[in-house]
Amino acid sequence: MGEIKAEPEIVLGTSVMILDDLFGNGLKTLLTEGAKGTSWTIAGKDTQVLATTLDPGQEVHCEPGSMMFMHKDMGQEVDCGCDTCWARCCSGESCVKTIYKNEGARKAYIGFSPRYPSNVIPVDLKMIRGETFTAKPGAYMANIGPSEVSYSCHCFDLECLCCSGLGCVRQELSGTGTAFLNAAGTILTKELADGETMIVDSDSLVGYDSTITTGVRSSGNCKVCCCGGEGCVNSTVTGPGRVFIQSTSFLKMQAHFAPVPEQDEGSNDN
Repeated sequence: MGEIKAEPEIVLGTSVMILDDLFGNGLKTLLTEGAKGTSWTIAGKDTQVLATTLDPGQEVHCEPGSMMFMHKDMGQEVDCGCDTCWARCCSGESCVKTIYKNEGARKAYIGFSPRYPSNVIPVDLKMIRGETFTAKPGAYMANIGPSEVSYSCHCFDLECLCCSGLGCVRQELSGTGTAFLNAAGTILTKELADGETMIVDSDSLVGYDSTITTGVRSSGNCKVCCCGGEGCVNSTVTGPGRVFIQSTSFLKMQAHFAPVPEQDEGSNDN
């Protein structure tokens, strides 16, 4: 078997490493280790770290608790304005956003880590297809430059009524800066052609271009729905546009590390 090589490729405006089409179906493995922008870099293979250098007066926004280390000249504030709080809460994020600003007279550094063991996906919002980039609720970690975290409602869509897992409120990212998302396990990406449809596990979806159309499809007969482990429906994504999926969702991770229920001590007395 020949050596598998990774080649640099521009994904959502950012130069990252892409493994060749290993599956022969257009799905490619996204490797963000070592990905770099003009002022930031991503380090580590798993549970990655985002490090950035800010000019005097420059700011970086992030989810509370994401900061890992920083220069002594960095100042900290929180944005909890009513005009943005509602949008963040509805999109699965904290109701406040932490803001770090370089208050010194020279460049200063700061590093961030995801809230759970995961990788970091950079998204240059100037290069997305369509007006916004739709992300899984809670996927947002940080942003550099002008970026807005908002939401879109799908309360009357069939996919929400069927409880596909996508939810009736979804995270929307827009602006001209760079946003950074959390995603765990192996990250795959696929460029869907116009009209091309792929079925995915709802919990595995990380994000997709706003040109993507989502839907649902029955997972099978009654036995499959009850015992197949995928629920009653699976999600569908239809192109044109790029979609990102992860091998290990946060829900899977929670289920794996869930504590074993303690046995009632009184039950041993019988």
